[in-house]
Amino acid sequence: MDSSSIQIQEMVRNTRERLEADFSKLDTKIHRFPRGLRPGINERYVTPNFVSLGPYHHGSPHLQETEELKHVAAHYFCEMSGHSVEEVYGKIISIVGEARSCYADGAVANFTDAEFAELTNLKQGSRSVTEYAGARDRETVGDWDRA
Repeated sequence: MDSSSIQIQEMVRNTRERLEADFSKLDTKIHRFPRGLRPGINERYVTPNFVSLGPYHHGSPHLQETEELKHVAAHYFCEMSGHSVEEVYGKIISIVGEARSCYADGAVANFTDAEFAELTNLKQGSRSVTEYAGARDRETVGDWDRA
């Protein structure tokens, strides 16, 4: 190999190491799809059509019909876990700060803890609820010690 090839390889290696170090410092967050990337993209690819699973599209008029389904799903989750709605809600409230930290800075600042817990967790009865509660499948839904 000639010296220019060695220099290029060294530069690429150094750049890769620096970038990997920079990325390792970043927290993983849930972000809204950046507005700057939207021009030219059909809105249907960045806006939910059926159900909102978090705070970003909460309250969108075209998603209101499915809000009732979230209540049914939450009831089913509670029933399946063997815990009351109050117990589940209390558990979610106890980790709401941790759940908020999963979102990009300021993304959920307009919601009280109770509102945030309800719109992102309790009403959804979705994967996020079971993950926040530490459950991964039907057998562990009742395992509250892991949360």
